[in-house]
Amino acid sequence: METLNITMKEARYCLGLNEYAENMANRYNQKQLQDRVNWDTDIKNINGKFYYVKMSDGVEYKYLLENYTTKMYIDNNEVSKAYLEGILGDLSEMEQHDVLKNFYLGGIEKYLSKRCGTQITLNKLVTMKNGKYVMDLYTDDLVDKSGVCKAMLEHLYIESRGNGFYIDQETGKQIISFSTFRFVYQHVGGGSNGHEMGCIRMNEKEELLGWNYETEKYEVI
Repeated sequence: METLNITMKEARYCLGLNEYAENMANRYNQKQLQDRVNWDTDIKNINGKFYYVKMSDGVEYKYLLENYTTKMYIDNNEVSKAYLEGILGDLSEMEQHDVLKNFYLGGIEKYLSKRCGTQITLNKLVTMKNGKYVMDLYTDDLVDKSGVCKAMLEHLYIESRGNGFYIDQETGKQIISFSTFRFVYQHVGGGSNGHEMGCIRMNEKEELLGWNYETEKYEVI
């Protein structure tokens, strides 16, 4: 197959539609598809064959519906599932686990330390949650570093829970998403609260960016 100029976003969109197209090919015979042409604008009769056709951002996605299977086309170029999955290069479940387990925290600790004015060290815990691996980040108790607030605090932590892989809707790339970093604290005598203290994100180059609360923009750590 000739190498095509297909983006990750296009490949992921095409694969997502293919599941629906396969269901249609399995459910309806050619006579039923002919009947659907009269009212379903997504079904087209092209040269005597039936296709499921969608347009997105000026790109045409077309799926041949026959013999309980489909053929996929992006702007009239036939593409296979394996070819599109190769473009995406998504990590398997265990590969995601390994990346999270070995994720280097030095950059994040540097950002948090600058925010707090004292050295911050993070602990990491990778677990399976809701069918996917996530990475929880949290400090030991920081109450001894709470200054004038020490008299009112029983415990003080920084944490960011549930960090893990997601699909960037703009690029279609599989990337790590970070939850907001928060101060989590318990008051002397009962009660608890929290407060946002940092935000981390990863750009397309897989560089870590930290939110600068003074300039109000993300900056490379």
